[in-house]
Amino acid sequence: GNSQSRHDVEQNVRIPSVTTFFRVRSLDARIIRNEDDQPEQTLVLELTDAVRTAQLAEQLQAWVMPENFHQTGKNHYSEQEIRQFTPLALTGNPSEHEYSALQTFRFRAPENRALLVRLPAGLTSQGQFVMSVPYEKTLWAPGYPREVNIVGDGGLLALKGDQKLGFQTRGVQG
Repeated sequence: GNSQSRHDVEQNVRIPSVTTFFRVRSLDARIIRNEDDQPEQTLVLELTDAVRTAQLAEQLQAWVMPENFHQTGKNHYSEQEIRQFTPLALTGNPSEHEYSALQTFRFRAPENRALLVRLPAGLTSQGQFVMSVPYEKTLWAPGYPREVNIVGDGGLLALKGDQKLGFQTRGVQG
């Protein structure tokens, strides 16, 4: 219209390119309960654009680091160092949609051990963005919760006969 401001308005906006937009936003290892209410060690990976789980699973790599391996806080390890690590199998959890930016993978690793997770460059997202920089992160395998559950459904004690309760424990002594 005819209105004018007294000052020029300027703002720089960063526009990502095909090779700079797509990256890992976050990666974490945590315990998540499955549909049977059992705790599972799970990698939770969030990307800046959606991908297929199967496509990501082909490229995502993980290792359990030796107990005596001295970490120096770095996130990049040489191939010689990685040969000392134990490969870790990752199983992708299906997502609600064919493509998703939030992906989860189950794994079984010794509790509280260091893990190395690597996603090489080259992965292509749903929007045709290409991950141009490889990603590596060192994190810790989560410990399972300590819990006690009463075994069985229904009444707790029989009215007659053997009046005992059965318990299922995880991580509890005695």
